[in-house]
Amino acid sequence: MPKFEECLQRLEKIVDQLEKGEIPLEQALKLFEEGIELSNNCRKELEDAEGKVEILLKQNGKSKPSPSRRLPILPSGDPTIRHTVPSRATGLNLVTTLA
Repeated sequence: MPKFEECLQRLEKIVDQLEKGEIPLEQALKLFEEGIELSNNCRKELEDAEGKVEILLKQNGKSKPSPSRRLPILPSGDPTIRHTVPSRATGLNLVTTLA
C-alpha cells in the first residue's frame, strides 16, 4: 500500500483532472473509483494515527484530544471525498468535495 503522502498527492491529481472536466465519462468514473480507494487508504491511516495519539495521551494522563484538535475522519462507507488543497493563485485553502 502506498504511503499516506503518496496517496494524498495522487488524490490531488485526480481531483484536478476531474475538476477540469476535460476527460471522457468512462475515464472520469475510473479516476473517481481510484480516488475513493485512495481516500479509504488515507482515512485508515488517519484513524490509525489518531488511535496512536489517543494511546500516547492516555499514557501521559490526558484522556482524549480536544475536539478542535482531532483529525477529521469521514464515516466509513461515505462515498464523498473531501480534500483541502492550498490554492496556488490565492494562497487560501480550498475544500474540494467529490460525490
